[in-house]
Amino acid sequence: MRAKNEAAMLGTSANSAIKSNPVSSIFENQIGALKLFDKKSLAKQWGISVRYVDKLMAIEGLPYFKIGKSVRFQLEAVSTWLLKRRMP
Repeated sequence: MRAKNEAAMLGTSANSAIKSNPVSSIFENQIGALKLFDKKSLAKQWGISVRYVDKLMAIEGLPYFKIGKSVRFQLEAVSTWLLKRRMP
């Protein structure tokens, strides 16, 4: 709302004010770099069942994000978790 008010006072559109904001461009770059997977695609990539992914989440602490009712996994976080588990 503030960006729209500022844009109206400057005589520009709200979209151009938001696009020119360096914070919003950083946020867009981070969203694109997240590479989120759902349970089915993660299970397929690892060659395991979705039930085993559920077990890893519940018992082993597999990192995940909850977006509404959906569960998503960030590839980098899962890879780091896996490497930590394999190191003695």
